[in-house]
Amino acid sequence: MSEARSVLLIDDEPQLRMLLSGLLEDSGFVVSAANDGLSGFEAFLASRPDAVLLDLQMPGMDGHEVLRRVVAENPDVPVIVVSGTGDRNDVIDVMREGAWDFVPKPVGDPGVLLAALDRGLARARLRRENRDRQEELEREVRVRTRELRDSNKQLQAMLAETVRTLGKITEMRDPYTSGHQAGVARIAAAIARELDLAEVDVEAVRIAGELHDIGKMRVPAEILVKPSRLEEREMNIVRLHPQAGFEILADVPFPRDVARFVLQHHERLDGSGYPAGLVGEDILLQARILAVADTLEAMSSHRPYRPALGLEKAFAEVQALSGTKYCPLCVEAAYRVLEKHPGTFRSGD
Repeated sequence: MSEARSVLLIDDEPQLRMLLSGLLEDSGFVVSAANDGLSGFEAFLASRPDAVLLDLQMPGMDGHEVLRRVVAENPDVPVIVVSGTGDRNDVIDVMREGAWDFVPKPVGDPGVLLAALDRGLARARLRRENRDRQEELEREVRVRTRELRDSNKQLQAMLAETVRTLGKITEMRDPYTSGHQAGVARIAAAIARELDLAEVDVEAVRIAGELHDIGKMRVPAEILVKPSRLEEREMNIVRLHPQAGFEILADVPFPRDVARFVLQHHERLDGSGYPAGLVGEDILLQARILAVADTLEAMSSHRPYRPALGLEKAFAEVQALSGTKYCPLCVEAAYRVLEKHPGTFRSGD
């Protein structure tokens, strides 16, 4: 059995209150009544009815003021104005103030009033159901968003660990460059951030730095650790590592085209790089960043065929070739990083 619906009747006419109260009670409503605006609003606050029937012309607080207060207190309660001042302007005014319906006095046909109440209560029920459903959906969205955020964090952590592991595997074959990829990643990310790249692009550059030499897994170990300068034939083999790295990484769903950054990290602005001899802006900005970071890190670190040249000489080299081989924007950004965060650069022994 459904719960009885409650109606608050606010009207200063005793006979009408009695008539309407009887009609509503016979129709299954629980009725409370007030004979003026102030006591009516106080009754509303105390009883929290499902609907309000409201007269407009009452002594003291009139129906307009009661309507405004009820709407301010709870706009979801249907207020049906029952008034003898039923001209067009009155109807427009009360509807603007928040009334749900208007029934003119005298109420000749009780069915009109009951129909207005039923419409108002049905609409109020739909509003509550829609709001409850919306709140439920919002809760579900918050839960799913939190789950996706947690899952994304886990995936990012797994990706970061996989990248570090791949970098370590590469360096296991070339112990002389141990830490090189991590150093390039650190420097490249700092340059990218200095260039105001979006954080997702900074992270992609960092990942590319961690993996830029992964293609050296296809280079024979004796070439990688040779304690003297390489012959041209051996250098040609080493020059294959960007392409090999691209092929290894091409199918990994990184947030950006990390594989292509790796492919181009040995390209140079004047076309003297490899593997494709790209020129100028045909080289991706991220690859130009890697080129500067890779050169700075490599020159300032120890190699089997030479001692570390130091950071000062490394910077002098890239600055001398800025605009010909290296991107001036990237070189300038690297120098600003050096001034602001010198610890970003690892000095070789």
